[in-house]
Amino acid sequence: MTYNYKGINIGTFLAGTNRGDDIGYLSFPGTNNIADVNANANDGILRPLGFDYLNNSSLISNNRYAAYSDFYASNKQTISAPAGTTHISGILIGGGGGGGGQGGGNNPDKGSDRTGAGGGGGSSGVQGFFFKYPYSSNLAIKVGSGGDKGTVAYKTNGGAGQVGGDTILYNNNDAIFTVKGGKGGAGGASASANANGSPGGSGGAKQTGSSAVTANSVTKYTPSASCTINESVAGQNGSDITFNGGAGGALSYLINPGNNYGRGGNGGSANGAGSGAGANDDPGNPGNNGFCRIYYLIE
Repeated sequence: MTYNYKGINIGTFLAGTNRGDDIGYLSFPGTNNIADVNANANDGILRPLGFDYLNNSSLISNNRYAAYSDFYASNKQTISAPAGTTHISGILIGGGGGGGGQGGGNNPDKGSDRTGAGGGGGSSGVQGFFFKYPYSSNLAIKVGSGGDKGTVAYKTNGGAGQVGGDTILYNNNDAIFTVKGGKGGAGGASASANANGSPGGSGGAKQTGSSAVTANSVTKYTPSASCTINESVAGQNGSDITFNGGAGGALSYLINPGNNYGRGGNGGSANGAGSGAGANDDPGNPGNNGFCRIYYLIE
């Protein structure tokens, strides 16, 4: 038997729970109760049906969240919703910052090699949310790309990693909602003829905030707490003792943590004494692309 709501098959707008069962979810999908967010699912922000339909004796609106699409690629993509969609909600993550390069070593003609300090890790992208934005065919999403890694060259300070790209919801060409990409890690100091490099590169600083930049801002719509964020996670500093690069920052709570959306790149590491220029060069790692999940609602 087919059940319709406002003339639409309700199955089009139901995606079960984020745990694949009928129990429901404790907080905003992709997080849990101890995640650093300012809103949760208890206010019904992602429940797509507003009537008392029961499933296993429980209100379907209490234990089913909305159908969704995921976006990974960094090119701008149109959001194509199921017929009957009136609003969308979304989770956006900016691209991770790139890791900084290791400082270049110094290898005199005679004597031991001197090693450059490790590069700093990039910070993660910011994770942000928008709720119940009116749907139109003009909406598009651009996922932020990961920032590029640093550089490393003989007897030269390591290059900084590049900032990650912002993830942006567009209405036509207007940026409606933006979450920031992560900062790149700093490069480590190079070695001299007489000493190993010091200090290690500092990790990319955490990013905070998001922007809703037009008169059609998501903050105009209900619920009143229509935009919440996580701060991004800072990258770790590189070392001038072990010569290891700092780890990139990573968000703790993700829809699929194995994918490490928006993770910052690790800084470059030196592997010890080597022979000649380039023996231990490590430019670090690029940050990971961001992510977007769009939920389809019928209001």
